[in-house]
Amino acid sequence: EIERMREGETMACKFCGSKCSERIVYVIGEEIDPPSVKVGYAKNVANRVAQLRRKTGRDLCVIHRQIILCEFKAMDVEDESHRILAGYWVGRGEWFRCTAETAIAAIEQAARKLGTKGTRQ
Repeated sequence: EIERMREGETMACKFCGSKCSERIVYVIGEEIDPPSVKVGYAKNVANRVAQLRRKTGRDLCVIHRQIILCEFKAMDVEDESHRILAGYWVGRGEWFRCTAETAIAAIEQAARKLGTKGTRQ
């Protein structure tokens, strides 16, 4: 297993052999009774949520973070999570009309299916 990297550091990944840096698969939504949540991945989730706040005008926050050590595996976990949540898709982007718990369960199910544990934050 590769060791946890310092932010921005890259190393040969045991999964893909490329130089990778960790990515975070996240759930972003509104803190109180979210009407919808966004499931995505990013290197810097704080920057991503700030960008989405400006774009949507909504009071968004990070509800869940799961660190994946390989950026390619993170993309795969995100894609599989979207497939699992397809019935909740709101018809635009990576937004789903479901609870945060449902979205988190989808991420964890996708990670297990793909053999990628990740670290919950």
